Amino acid sequence: MMKFITLSIFICSLIFVFACGGSDTAEESAGKDNSGGEESSTTSQYGEGVFTIAEGEMSDRRKDHVVLLMPDGKVMVVGGRSSSATQQRVPRLKSAELYDPATEEWTYLAEMINTLSAAGRESPAGSVLQDGRVFITGGQNSSNDPLKTSELYDLTTDAWTKGPKPLTWIQRHTHTLLDDGRVIIIGGTDDLSQLKKTAFFDPATDTITKLAEMTTGRSNHSATLLLDGRILVAGGGKRELSDATDTAEIYDPETDTWSSAGRMNEARLSHTAHLLPDGKVLVTGSKGKLATSEIYDPETNSWYTTCPMMTGRSDHSGSLLQDGRVFVSGGEGNLDSTEIYDPSTGEWSPGPKLNVSRNRHRQITMQDGSILITGGQGPEKMSVVVEYFKPDPVERHTGASVLGCDGSVVIKEDAEEDAYNANSPDTDAAHSDRFSEIEDAGLSDADFVFADPIIAGPDDDVIVVPLRTPGTIRIGQGIGSPSVDATGTIVRLKEIITNSEEEGISILVNLRNGGWDMGDMTLVIGPGETGPGVKSFARVWLGVIGVGTDESGAPTATVVVFEPGK
Repeated sequence: MMKFITLSIFICSLIFVFACGGSDTAEESAGKDNSGGEESSTTSQYGEGVFTIAEGEMSDRRKDHVVLLMPDGKVMVVGGRSSSATQQRVPRLKSAELYDPATEEWTYLAEMINTLSAAGRESPAGSVLQDGRVFITGGQNSSNDPLKTSELYDLTTDAWTKGPKPLTWIQRHTHTLLDDGRVIIIGGTDDLSQLKKTAFFDPATDTITKLAEMTTGRSNHSATLLLDGRILVAGGGKRELSDATDTAEIYDPETDTWSSAGRMNEARLSHTAHLLPDGKVLVTGSKGKLATSEIYDPETNSWYTTCPMMTGRSDHSGSLLQDGRVFVSGGEGNLDSTEIYDPSTGEWSPGPKLNVSRNRHRQITMQDGSILITGGQGPEKMSVVVEYFKPDPVERHTGASVLGCDGSVVIKEDAEEDAYNANSPDTDAAHSDRFSEIEDAGLSDADFVFADPIIAGPDDDVIVVPLRTPGTIRIGQGIGSPSVDATGTIVRLKEIITNSEEEGISILVNLRNGGWDMGDMTLVIGPGETGPGVKSFARVWLGVIGVGTDESGAPTATVVVFEPGK
């Protein structure tokens, strides 16, 4: 194998860091014949530890590939997109390679057998099965067509065999390996639409079987196996942030059913998701270079914001360290920075800088706890340079993950007094906090300024109103805000429970969110309090402003759906 950096470049990086430009130097030397050079490592410590360049390089430049930890501790990379001299025909790779951490060298493996014209696979999904075989599905070939094929690789024979056909042409989907050995195949795109399809691969029979479909079609999403065996699927979108969804769903393999996991605080695609030691899930970044992070708690089926990353990232890579922290690297814009999230504090700290800036690369935690970085797009070309980082040992985090940032939720500044809730003229009265925990949520009076109500007609079933616009409805009627489809919330009035000075106001409503029936909930304005009485559901808040009667004397309630700050 070729050496990566010559002794002269190594000395340059030691003495003239700023003059030589560490990241550029590493990228420029990629692919050159540097036999006789010496092992190199980073020379500046930006955070904990340093990245070290591996002795051997990959044979193929690649991004959007699959990286897998094999049972013997070696690392396998499969497929991906390679460099191209033309824009019309970008090569998609059939090749696979194996990295040995003991020697830091790469070995070519047998090529995949996809026999379609212009073969190869960009953005496939892959899993290491419990019997040691590798299972690969879908991807995009060099003709830009998604694939309806799968393959199985046996390391003991270095051979690929044809696998069962997926349900459809598919790329940018996910695999989740269950404890029983099955692989759940979720979502993806056939290039015309994002798919709701779900299936499982059974390695005992080498067959793919259809499962219940998701409510929302997704590609470029995340799928995380929870501690209880269910799967959290979050976000997704075809290409741009404008395509992304903030919805999330839970799949239960025991019952073959999907249920809502609420809405994230941000719409996301090309993000990362990581299972924390206490069973919560950390989600980071998105197209649009979002710096925000949030945590899903399966016990409450709710999302919570946590401290943002120091740098906005999309098309980045992340992995869980053995001590329970989360490590993310690179991202869109060819970043060379890395960060480490500590669930015991909810805060991010800088990690070491990469030798080669990258996006659409892959990283993996090896058996010794090191983080291995492979491939990705650099400033000028894709990289064959491989580097690894071994974090300093710290006590493993085993407690509850911190929700919020810096130990508290950021409180908004109060608005001017004349912007106080226009629907509550008595400014000395208190808003109902029976359910909402308003102060802890950081809401201010400005969040309770709403438009004039829209009154439903006697024959209306559901009236559609914008967010922050109340609707006055009768029992059995509903409001859809901002729509009645999978992107909106429908609140239907079921009963006015109380309406008196002694007991206050309470109403029973049914909530549908993202197409899911979320059940009934009670909204309350306590005795002596002014409206609205509000209650949160993920990022959406519901409020009852008051009750009354229509011209015929039928009882009515005025209800609003809003998102704080919007």
